[in-house]
Amino acid sequence: MESENMMCLLLLQGDEVSVTLEEDALNWAYSKKKSWRQKSPWVSVPVNEIVTVQQGDHKQQTKAINAPSTYFTVYYVLRKSCMRWSLQLVTFTAPDAQVAHEWVQHIQEKVQQKGPTRPRKLLVFINPYGGCGKASRIYYTKISHLFQLAEIESEVIETIRANHARDFIMAADLQKYDGVVCVGGDGMFSELLHGLVSRTQSDNGICEDKEDAKLIPCSLRIGIIPAGSTDCVCFATMGINDPVTSALHIIIGLRMVLSNRSYRGTVEFLEAKGDSSPRDNTRCRTGCLVCSESSERLAGTSENNVSNLENWKSVTGSFVALNITGMSSACPKSHDGLSPTAHLADGTADLIMVQKCSTLQFLKHLSRHTNSKDQFALPNVKVHRIHAMRFTPEQLEDEETVRRQKRLFVCPCGEETVTSTWNCDGEILDCAQLSIRVHHQLIQIFARGIENMPSR
Repeated sequence: MESENMMCLLLLQGDEVSVTLEEDALNWAYSKKKSWRQKSPWVSVPVNEIVTVQQGDHKQQTKAINAPSTYFTVYYVLRKSCMRWSLQLVTFTAPDAQVAHEWVQHIQEKVQQKGPTRPRKLLVFINPYGGCGKASRIYYTKISHLFQLAEIESEVIETIRANHARDFIMAADLQKYDGVVCVGGDGMFSELLHGLVSRTQSDNGICEDKEDAKLIPCSLRIGIIPAGSTDCVCFATMGINDPVTSALHIIIGLRMVLSNRSYRGTVEFLEAKGDSSPRDNTRCRTGCLVCSESSERLAGTSENNVSNLENWKSVTGSFVALNITGMSSACPKSHDGLSPTAHLADGTADLIMVQKCSTLQFLKHLSRHTNSKDQFALPNVKVHRIHAMRFTPEQLEDEETVRRQKRLFVCPCGEETVTSTWNCDGEILDCAQLSIRVHHQLIQIFARGIENMPSR
């Protein structure tokens, strides 16, 4: 049964305030303006963003109180910025202890009605070696007391080896948990994700290694407390790498489906001819023969070749990702880069097409950028060395566009669209249709190139 709305005059730091508890929000405002210049706006806290409510002053929570208190304290989410959350509290003074108790009960009932998906018991994995080795300190100084305040029971395991968390998940009784939390970086998240996916398929008798297998979604949610070097997954799902923000997301039971969108369209490309291939093992280094001999080789590849449609190839389908890179795009986090054998000055780019696949398959492709495995040796990934490329999105009728928009999952950061946009090295291109051509050696830079270390 739904609790009734409440309204009462209470005290806040000695001043009288009008407090109302409605179906979706707790509101209060000062009854009298403190000065003729000062406004008295209403403060409104959504019920589903109230962490907890306790009878007593927050300063007395750790003390033994013999008599019932006339105070009650509400802990709630405060948005310090668009993405960053913090824990805020407000302590009201009621006319007597019974009134304070009634407010506590009614607020608790509202919170329970609005937050049935809030976790009560969590399995927490801490990677003490990831990132800068700060995961344990972050959890015990910033996070554990928040879980205790929200009355969330936590079973904490500090991992001592690779795949420790995955092996535990595969063997443990997971029925008693409402979620799994990783305190670490992207590697720790990947380990938990693969462990939960594998365990779910194993429990349902599904072989996840079969290409045509239909995988079953996991019932347990994963929480991410960022404590790694980059924390890309956390940033992509919350827009910020802040441990307290992540903990509050977990506490109030927010749910987000991790999925990979695919977009239909046609990719047309002019494939480069010659001995160089994105699948060979030649690396672009100082004195690279592929680049130095490219002027002569490209003499016949001119405007005629680009404009002659007979030389173009075409692929139509659904794509999770289309990447075009004119160099290896190596970085400290991916030493070989997007395309390890791409060349800097040979007048070509490498086109990497990742066709529609499961989230697990896409993550497998992405994870291979950080290790020595071949990221192109997957059935849904194709790579071509090209001179030019065009992408044309699928043209939809108006009725089909509306139908698909209604069907799409809406993420917290905004509404999904039927067509995608392009990311050009961090800059968003506000278009779906794209035409690219590689121009040969237009600029020079102050650099010798990567030198091969002499063998000893």
